[in-house]
Amino acid sequence: MLWGSQKHSVNYDKYVAPKFRPNLWDGSRWETCGSSALSMITGKRAGLIEKHLPAGRQHWTDYSATNYLRANGYTVLPVTKNSFINYRRRNGDWESPIRPDHILLCNLQIDKDASWFVLNRGKLYHNYLEESRDIYTFLLFIPWSIFLVSHPKWK
Repeated sequence: MLWGSQKHSVNYDKYVAPKFRPNLWDGSRWETCGSSALSMITGKRAGLIEKHLPAGRQHWTDYSATNYLRANGYTVLPVTKNSFINYRRRNGDWESPIRPDHILLCNLQIDKDASWFVLNRGKLYHNYLEESRDIYTFLLFIPWSIFLVSHPKWK
C-alpha cells in the first residue's frame, strides 16, 4: 500500500455510494479475478471487460484496472496510508474515514499472487462470490493497493 502525501487532504464523504449494488455474476466466461471485480463494479460482462486487458497482459495491473474504470466514467482514488491514517473527522474524533457505503477495489497479495476483491457494506467479494470468512480475514491479505471507486449514479 502506498504511503501517499501527508499534505493531501481527502474528503471521503465525496466517495460514498449508497445506491451501489454489486453485479453478482453475469453468466459469461472470464479468466481473471480482475475482470470479475471490474464487472461487479461496472455491471458490464466480465468476458467483454477482459478484452480490454492491455496487449500481452494476462492480469490486470493497478494502472490498467483504474484506467479502465476512469475511461468508463468512474472516479478512482488511491487509498494511501497517509490519507487513511491522517484523516480526522470534523468533530475532532479519530475514526475510520471508510464507511460501509464506500466501494473499495482491493489488489491483495494471497500467497505469491495478487487477487482483486471488492469490499462494500462489510462484505468481501472475489470472483463474484461473497467470501464466507469474517471481515478480519482481510487482515491476512497484504494490500498491494486499495482504491475508492465512485460514480454519480450511486449517489
